[in-house]
Amino acid sequence: MRKNILYPIILIVFTLGLYGCSCSQSVKNPSNTPGLYLDQLSVVEGNNGRATVTLRVTLERENTSDVTVNYAVSAIDPEGRLAEDVADFAVVGADSSDPEVDVIAKTGSVTFSGGSTVVQADIELIGDTFYEHDEKFLVTLSGASGGVRIIEGSAEVAIANDDPVPVVEMTVSSTNLSEVFSGLGTLASASVLSTGGNSADITLTLDKASRVDAVMRLSGQGTADFLIDYFLLQNAQPLYEVSSIIIPAGETTATVTVDAVDDGLVEGELVEGEESFLLTLVSVEDVTNGANAKPLAFTLADNDSGAVKRSLVNDTGLTEVFVPLVDSPLVDEVDAKLGLDKALSSASKIGGGQAGFDYTKYDENGEVVAVGSAAAECVKDNISGLVWEVKTADEGQRSSIHNYYWYDPNILTNGGVSGQKGNSVCEVSPLDSQANSCNTAHYAAVINQTKLCGMTGWRLPTIEELRSLINYSAPPPVTSHNMSPVAYDASYFFGSVSAFYWSSTTDAGNLTRARTLRFLSPGFEESRSKDSDSFAGIRLVNDSLLSVP
Repeated sequence: MRKNILYPIILIVFTLGLYGCSCSQSVKNPSNTPGLYLDQLSVVEGNNGRATVTLRVTLERENTSDVTVNYAVSAIDPEGRLAEDVADFAVVGADSSDPEVDVIAKTGSVTFSGGSTVVQADIELIGDTFYEHDEKFLVTLSGASGGVRIIEGSAEVAIANDDPVPVVEMTVSSTNLSEVFSGLGTLASASVLSTGGNSADITLTLDKASRVDAVMRLSGQGTADFLIDYFLLQNAQPLYEVSSIIIPAGETTATVTVDAVDDGLVEGELVEGEESFLLTLVSVEDVTNGANAKPLAFTLADNDSGAVKRSLVNDTGLTEVFVPLVDSPLVDEVDAKLGLDKALSSASKIGGGQAGFDYTKYDENGEVVAVGSAAAECVKDNISGLVWEVKTADEGQRSSIHNYYWYDPNILTNGGVSGQKGNSVCEVSPLDSQANSCNTAHYAAVINQTKLCGMTGWRLPTIEELRSLINYSAPPPVTSHNMSPVAYDASYFFGSVSAFYWSSTTDAGNLTRARTLRFLSPGFEESRSKDSDSFAGIRLVNDSLLSVP
């Protein structure tokens, strides 16, 4: 029995000798003074202007004598901090009348006396009724008396917002839209000009101003396609699927314009001549929807009848007789002896061009560009009446180096296969960069929205319309590496002759493919897949000036 008692006693003595921590601690900190710290890291803002609030400073335990500590209120140094953090730093200043000031700068002291372990430090805030994010300022403790330790020398204190999030309401000028042709200058005659009806304004209104931006989005659904049949604009700039509608801090309203696209195409998958879409307001950040922010239902009337417009056909461009036929009795019946290539002289042309082709250049405002001038934004074919987009040599929106996916959401024109949408935004992309390629329908919508040459109604051409530009008199390349001979008049059109250009024509033998044409003499055609990673260039056409027979 005695032996069993001795074993625990020996173990305890051994443990105390090996882990004598209490003795060691008393040597390191013989005074064993308490520490103090700021243990309240938030205050409520309030709504009544300048007001005093308190911050709690705590002493770990009672001290044998009074303890005094200094404190200072200051702004947080933004150096090295993230921009989103700096945006929520409180403004600290001395002038309470300054509307930007959130906290009054101050220095002072507090004293722990009579064995107290908690004291209150007075802080002056400038309260308001504006919604804002919680803001932070800096409180620094220093100079504690009696050898008391300051556990944390400084702390960021948050001013908790106590004002409700703004409520947004939505009104609209009209929900009935229509495609409307517009034109400028001498290119568009007065007989085809029309205005009005193609846009509506949505007004977003907050119930009160805010100290932060209110961020929203409009989400569209329906038979009309966003970024193809209509655009949303704020401050005249397009909003894309990733874009936000912003009511800036301090303001209460924003206007978004719904802009219908006159695309030159027959619409109406469900109702002949009419499409529809629903716009729903989504509150993203620092705003909430009100009772009147209900979805808006729009109708979009088509201005294209579907009737075939009158367009004359260009000649082939052949002006020389093939040698073996020179002495033939049928020589006067060959192509070179007939048609516009034979009959149309330079003097009788409206503009200029090779053989029987007759073209006129126009600038961005639809005004005629002098014959021989290199500058042109579009070209009118005076024979067919079609107006063509001119590609550019730079890397801008209409650069000849850009490529696109074939996409047509309209079941009346897509042959039952809509194609590949790709990127929803036509970015400036490198040659053959599929990752940044948008689609043919959106590109046409962008050009219509910006009114190239002052006109709307731009669309993807049919394969027959593309063919009408070919001058078959141009010699074919000697080898596959000799790409210099072009199949169109290069003095009027610019673009890579080795690139294929999309048409709107679906391949009749395979509805999953669309026809393309390359303007390398004498003109090469091939079908490309609508749904795979096939892509090609675009040269838009406009038939708005043609009449219906």
